[in-house]
Amino acid sequence: MKKSKIILFGATFLVTLGMSFTTPTQATASNRDVTTTTQSNSDVPESVQNAVDDLFDNYLTDETIDIDDASISHPTEETTEGTHYNFNEFSKIPLIKKYLLKSGFSTEEQLNNVKFSYYVHHSDDNGDFDYTYWTQVYAYYDGNLIGSKRVEIKYLSSSEEPTSFYSNPTDLVGQVTATNQEGKQYAPLIDTVNKESNRSLAPKSDWYTDKFMVDKNWGDLFYRVSTSEWVNERYIKPHANTSLKISDLISNSGNKIYQVTDRRVSGQPLYKSNGELWDYTLPDGSKWKVTAIGFDQYGSIYGEVSTDAWIRMNHALK
Repeated sequence: MKKSKIILFGATFLVTLGMSFTTPTQATASNRDVTTTTQSNSDVPESVQNAVDDLFDNYLTDETIDIDDASISHPTEETTEGTHYNFNEFSKIPLIKKYLLKSGFSTEEQLNNVKFSYYVHHSDDNGDFDYTYWTQVYAYYDGNLIGSKRVEIKYLSSSEEPTSFYSNPTDLVGQVTATNQEGKQYAPLIDTVNKESNRSLAPKSDWYTDKFMVDKNWGDLFYRVSTSEWVNERYIKPHANTSLKISDLISNSGNKIYQVTDRRVSGQPLYKSNGELWDYTLPDGSKWKVTAIGFDQYGSIYGEVSTDAWIRMNHALK
């Protein structure tokens, strides 16, 4: 690990690792027993109802899904769940595209007037914080529910097992420049082997990095600076990360607002869709209209605030 002094500002934020999901509906034993539900309506064309039934019965998985990336991280889930999408945009959401939707569905043209949404639910039946997770997918025609399906989720998130919070490391060649945690004179590290680290990075120091990983709870990037020690992207300025690719653009963002928070040191970095960084940042506290949302290959969500200028979101839109 090598370092040299340079002058560069970065971003800061204190991250609390954890996992909890809230949804508008309280889980009950009755609604957890539902797998697939069809609600017939005489106003729904038969071809539309048949297409929805075919999709739910044959092309949404019946298997318990094991999520190993940020597809249900807080920002990704909270920004996308509950919104009504057409099928084309719904199928771009990482949880749907990567885990729920099977290939081969051929009657998409019958779904032109159908809107889809989803929620992630959880329940602690025994009161021991051993949560059961599942997602419920809904289909609507003219605002009326015409079908839904529940899919179980296998999700491990334990404060006793730090590696359960992160995706598998990805190779990278580059450098990062440390800033500091706001109010303190260092950039803290996490240790994925020894659970805690008592070491930190000095501000304005430059560090070689060879790998990065994704926090599955919040979608943050962590860059490796020693054998098992990693620094959160909020505490550093990456020189570039072209291993990231932003795709699957969804225009239905609701023209909501993203406010930059906890970035007083250097502002919010902006990415290009090819993973490169712009040479300017957005000031802390500023508000930006998000005209589209997109996702990288690790399930993390981004908001477009200008032409090919993307914020890596760390909280939901307002």
